[in-house]
Amino acid sequence: EGDFGSAPNRDAQDEHGNYVNDPDWDPVLEIPLSRTHICSMHGENRVVEKLVHLHICKIWNMQDEAARAPRLEAVEKFLGGDMAMLLRGVPFKVEKCPKLSGKYGSTPMKPSFNDVKARKFTAHSSRRVPQLGEDAESVPGLWKKFLNACKSSQADLAKEKAVWEAWEIVVPFLRGEVYVQGDETRFRDAINAFTKSFVACWGEGHVTHYMHILYAHGPWLIKEHGSLGVWQCQGMEKSHWRARGNWQKHTSHDGGRQDRSDIKASSLYQLLRFDYRMLQGACGEGCAGDCACGAGRGKKGGKGKVAQVGRSCLC
Repeated sequence: EGDFGSAPNRDAQDEHGNYVNDPDWDPVLEIPLSRTHICSMHGENRVVEKLVHLHICKIWNMQDEAARAPRLEAVEKFLGGDMAMLLRGVPFKVEKCPKLSGKYGSTPMKPSFNDVKARKFTAHSSRRVPQLGEDAESVPGLWKKFLNACKSSQADLAKEKAVWEAWEIVVPFLRGEVYVQGDETRFRDAINAFTKSFVACWGEGHVTHYMHILYAHGPWLIKEHGSLGVWQCQGMEKSHWRARGNWQKHTSHDGGRQDRSDIKASSLYQLLRFDYRMLQGACGEGCAGDCACGAGRGKKGGKGKVAQVGRSCLC
């Protein structure tokens, strides 16, 4: 249990203004890093947002207004039309973002995509395949149409196209829920190719934390826990955010210290969900019906999803 004897300093900061752990408070239940996992859906969404934002920033910073204006208009038409994006209830427009710009800078608004809109940029299939094959019911992505709207030079276009092509190979690994033998090796090759093309096009300084996690830890996560797609849409990002808030500020949604059950419950829920997803991701083909671990219950029971991953059942 945590030490509730004295009120903690919820805003403990170091000399640089960064939040630090309060030395006078013990966590109710610490969540080790070994029991956390990336949400593959949010990983895909955030990478696509970053790629689109980099293109918008490139146009935004053009000095030639005659070249800048029609490109911004074309991008707005694409995002507001083909992507049906809304900003404050009206079709998306490229505007200055006060938060990103700061006092003297000028940075455009960063688009925000849910999984449906992010998926439109890349080809996707209704069936899981390591790479989109001939038998996949593939829906072509809109990234080529987006690049046409950006109207980059031939030299830049070749680099930008290479980034999107490499990302399109990575995406199926983030969506698929069925583990295929050798996925970790294929994913490592795919994410290495994407990272190399991204750095060559946009520079190392624009690498995001999601890109780093996929590049540095993605193959290991697949090897240890099965398909990355098993972990999507499970509130992983939110539970990580809560765990960080509980550890740094010792509160959940600014709920104060009167009732600590919310923190204890969310931490326990996080740990139990981790074990549940591990079972679902590691259950073998023979357990697709009534396996005691519950990992295979999906079509019959109506809960969860059938996970046939070609591994031995953990129970």
